[in-house]
Amino acid sequence: MDNFISLEIIWQDDDLIEIQASSSSGKFFGVTEVYTNYEDLDALANALVGFPHSVDERVEFNAGAKDGYSFVSISFYCFSNSGHTAALVDLEANIAQNQRKNEKHKVTMEVQFEAQAIDSFQKQISSLIRNKAGKALLSGIKPCTQNILKGGICA
Repeated sequence: MDNFISLEIIWQDDDLIEIQASSSSGKFFGVTEVYTNYEDLDALANALVGFPHSVDERVEFNAGAKDGYSFVSISFYCFSNSGHTAALVDLEANIAQNQRKNEKHKVTMEVQFEAQAIDSFQKQISSLIRNKAGKALLSGIKPCTQNILKGGICA
């Protein structure tokens, strides 16, 4: 399974859009549908321009309500002083009945990617906003498994 993060517009009206957010870390996969708006997507696209500017920079995108009906959180960051980049993705989706808290599907995963891939993703998000349709796909890489902070090399 490929490593990726995807945002796709699946419905819209004058005030809201519904996006399908999906992600795979190669071992885990999740998908949810959540409501947001074009302003929030625009804020994400603007925040990702030139990311990362420093190894301490974080960019956050959230839609929906944590432990609510559906939720997506994507936190972009560097995980090494060399500027290796990743995103922590948190997806939640309810199933048909909302009687028990444990009926909610949840998955959290890290997706690593090359810094230049974020430039393409940022442009695709801007295109979603401009065209009011489409899909933005951030292609990930195989995760680093060595301890890169102690001199290991990412493959």
